[in-house]
Amino acid sequence: MKKSLGQIREAVEKALGVPVAFAPDCAKAADAAAALKMGEALLLENLRFYPEEEEGYA
Repeated sequence: MKKSLGQIREAVEKALGVPVAFAPDCAKAADAAAALKMGEALLLENLRFYPEEEEGYA
């Protein structure tokens, strides 16, 4: 995906200086978060990909 945050994972990892995992579906990221080891980070996908985030959603 063009606007996926997955494409910046390596840059975030480098900037933070810790391993960074990526959760492509943040609605199901609980397992990925639970699997993190001390000192690791988790980058969640852009919420804007969810239909609920579209303009005019009621």
